[in-house]
Amino acid sequence: MGRFSFETSTIGGAVFALSVGITLAWFSFQWTTGSEPRQTQRAAEEAIVLAAREQLVAALGADAELQIADPLQPNRVAGKVFIYPADSGWEVSGHYRRGAGLQWRPWIMALDADGNMLNLSVQTAEGTLELPPP
Repeated sequence: MGRFSFETSTIGGAVFALSVGITLAWFSFQWTTGSEPRQTQRAAEEAIVLAAREQLVAALGADAELQIADPLQPNRVAGKVFIYPADSGWEVSGHYRRGAGLQWRPWIMALDADGNMLNLSVQTAEGTLELPPP
């Protein structure tokens, strides 16, 4: 029987761990970038978020101080942002503020499959504001 060698076990373990890590990294890279349906879904989600951002700016009134955090432009300080499919199309959520020193306020927008706003709920300093589509 062979004698146990600490050095051999350490090198073998390191080689095994390295090969498993590289394999997992390769598979995750292939999953996120190589899948045609995933790329198509990502492009659709990006288009919806851009449409939501444009309609939010129109609803809130565009000015130089307006900052928006959404799924394409997240901000960890502001909070979590989401895009997810809904029965009517899509729902996108995020946060906004009107100046660097002001509090981030949440918003959520429902859009149809074409990116047209169905409704918008925005929290303001006065409370929650429900906006119908234009």
